[in-house]
Amino acid sequence: MLSTAQLDELRDAVSTECQVIPRDADEFIVHARVFNGEIQSDAKLLVRPAFVKDVSETVKFARRHALSVSIKAGGYGIAGYAIQGDVILDLPLLDDISYEVPFPTTEYNDFPYTQIRNMPEKGTKGKGKVVAGLKRRREDLIVATPTNIEESPIVVPTPTPSFKKRRDEPVPIPESQATDPFAYLDEPASTTPTNSATTDSQGPFSLFSQAQFQLPSNIQSLLNPSSSGSFPSSSSSGSGSSGLGHSSISTSTSRSNSDPNPQPSSEWEDSDGNPLPGYLPTTYTAHSAQLPLPTASSFSFLHPPSDFDDPYSYPPFNSALVGTGAARKTRVEPVHDFVYVTFSAGAKQKDVDRYMNSQRVPGRIVGERDASNSDGDIGIPYHVPFAAHPVGSSVMLLAGFGFLSRLHGLSIDALVEVEYVLASGAVITVNKFEHPDLWWAIRGCGPAFGIATRYKAMAYPVPQVFAGNLVYTFRPSTAGSLLRHVRDVVKSAPQTLYTNTLFTAGPEGASPIIAIQMCFIGSQAEGQEWLDVISSWDGERCLLNEVQEKSFVGQQGSVERMLRARFGRKWFIRSDLVKALPDDIIAQTVLHFANTPVGCTWLFELAGGAVCSPDKEDTTCLPMEARQAGWTVAAFHQWELEEDDPRCVGSAEEWISGVFKPQSLGGPFPTFLAANETPERIRGTYGWKNWTRLVETKKKYDPEGFWKHNAFHDLLVGDAES
Repeated sequence: MLSTAQLDELRDAVSTECQVIPRDADEFIVHARVFNGEIQSDAKLLVRPAFVKDVSETVKFARRHALSVSIKAGGYGIAGYAIQGDVILDLPLLDDISYEVPFPTTEYNDFPYTQIRNMPEKGTKGKGKVVAGLKRRREDLIVATPTNIEESPIVVPTPTPSFKKRRDEPVPIPESQATDPFAYLDEPASTTPTNSATTDSQGPFSLFSQAQFQLPSNIQSLLNPSSSGSFPSSSSSGSGSSGLGHSSISTSTSRSNSDPNPQPSSEWEDSDGNPLPGYLPTTYTAHSAQLPLPTASSFSFLHPPSDFDDPYSYPPFNSALVGTGAARKTRVEPVHDFVYVTFSAGAKQKDVDRYMNSQRVPGRIVGERDASNSDGDIGIPYHVPFAAHPVGSSVMLLAGFGFLSRLHGLSIDALVEVEYVLASGAVITVNKFEHPDLWWAIRGCGPAFGIATRYKAMAYPVPQVFAGNLVYTFRPSTAGSLLRHVRDVVKSAPQTLYTNTLFTAGPEGASPIIAIQMCFIGSQAEGQEWLDVISSWDGERCLLNEVQEKSFVGQQGSVERMLRARFGRKWFIRSDLVKALPDDIIAQTVLHFANTPVGCTWLFELAGGAVCSPDKEDTTCLPMEARQAGWTVAAFHQWELEEDDPRCVGSAEEWISGVFKPQSLGGPFPTFLAANETPERIRGTYGWKNWTRLVETKKKYDPEGFWKHNAFHDLLVGDAES
């Protein structure tokens, strides 16, 4: 425990808005939690900074009292590094988000954006001292060592006119999200459903109730005619837009295996033509030796309703903005290839997505105007290429790969500038001109050298996507054929197509499923041919095809929903970058997965595209060999805290380190480096040449090894000493 005098010392140094929470305070346990319920914190103190100065002063305080510091910027990390320090810096109060359009550079200004140092933090008056002698010419901006600006003041002058400030009022958050710990980890979990409606059956794995993930009543009645119970309407909840919602899902009951676009049916038959029930209530006892197949209505968890009941839901796709199908008369084209988004480290990926979806950047109207666009208030949402799964802001330092990455690159490729706090407490700006050696290192290994407090990244226009899931039953006899089919047909996929395949194990007595997720960055007219090709496999009947045009934010939660991710459970993740998916490894994978326990999901994600474009060579610490990977494979395993099944860890380790070892490129993307990684896999993630360079950068910027709570510290320090 820290003394009262020590706590008063810190409180005197930080702002009045900063929250200093000792371990014995009631709210400590509320904030010192992470997504992985198995991780517990022994921290003495938790600090919630309101400004970057609070971060700096907390670091200086920790050094004076020989305390270690860990950073919680969302709490999604499965290894739990975020809460392992003596002092936890919990960052949700650092939640600024804003964007600006590019402006021309000049001889004295190499930056087509407002630098972070010239942008006020939320709650400040926009005044500050300018660093003495600072010029905007490139040759004057290169700083040799961090000690040159050890005591540099934080600069917060008034922003330029081109800077668009975030509204004082945040984007509205539904009440149901306020109690969902996956969306907002700082709030206690609610055991009471947000809607009291019930049905006769639950979702496919009985992990989410119908009250949590509901289809609109008109669609639910089509997909599940026997369903009773009431459902909420698909109103936009004040979003001001009328979307496609789920009304475009076809409900054809055609049984033809040759149908290139199979649609959901309310009932399926076994090989003898007998009807099979879907996932039934837990009171039902199956007397058949064959595992039950899910019906289309079993997959309501895949459909976030348009009235914000889902933890990752957003305003629905506004068809009025771009038109649909053959009736499209108006098209909105982007004026800017990208815009710059600035966000503080407490803003999670979904916060930035939600904000950018609400900030439509004006576009160029092509075609006829009508009543839907006569007022001229038409814009295009722009989005940062984040990961495809829920993460905090540190994904900007750890190479997140997501739905936009094959078209626009990794998250670290979109980054243009970072506000960064060093082990000395100094606050610096890092970009390609200032501290270029650190700029190279933090994009891929950022937590090893300091704390990022603000990011500036490029966001790209995404008017709509043609995306969704194709769901099949997992059978050992046919699963390999389906995975080989997907592998073969996407070999020539354009950069606008993202796809993954998920093997997901069901509960005892329920059949596992295979989900193919596709996300085409464009319209249905452009992406339909790829849906036709992918869905042309006829080895099994497709249980659900819900691929449709939607907003990008409507797609962003799809992996989360397929994982059925739950806060407070035990979690284990292993991943790797691999060259290919050869037939023999696919066959071994199917055999191994057939014996996995409940709660296991295996991912096969198509890589490549813009990630490995030649201009990315040596721009970050991620080597080109990793960028040229053909696939990402990953095992996401979750199980209840009271369970102790060694297969939950062992099956993932055996699959990644055993089955895929011949195809491994050395390690995963850094964002997937988890607990108990071997030195070989950590070094392999970066390659020996880049790892050696990272060791030298660690010696320069953190010679005492202050930043120890991350996957890289022990090995970096150990290799530096040896």
